[in-house]
Amino acid sequence: GLMIAVGLVYAVIYYVVFRAVITALDLKTPGREDETEEAAATSSSDMAGELVAAFGGKANITGLDACITRLRVAVADTAAVDQDKLKQLGAAGVVVVAGGVQAIFGTKSDNLKTEMDEWIRNHG
Repeated sequence: GLMIAVGLVYAVIYYVVFRAVITALDLKTPGREDETEEAAATSSSDMAGELVAAFGGKANITGLDACITRLRVAVADTAAVDQDKLKQLGAAGVVVVAGGVQAIFGTKSDNLKTEMDEWIRNHG
């Protein structure tokens, strides 16, 4: 019985101490991140336009595809691709392969591909 009581007391102490430290230091625990990411993602057509520009513009893009984590873009000239801009837009990495560029955007890659397709069609 004493072990349970000691355990409950420690649980309360841990909760109070950790909560105080997290709020005092404004630690970014899951669920407490800054809301900049959500705000940036709201204007998806702007994001699509930025991506098209980062891949060297509409004229440079010869094909679009996506797998689970990567946005695969076939381009005419890989030198025209702005890798730093892609990373600023949220790519975890950029891989240049023969005839194209793969930008790692995680699970939103497929959605980005669709938005880029629409952007290219609507800005023809």
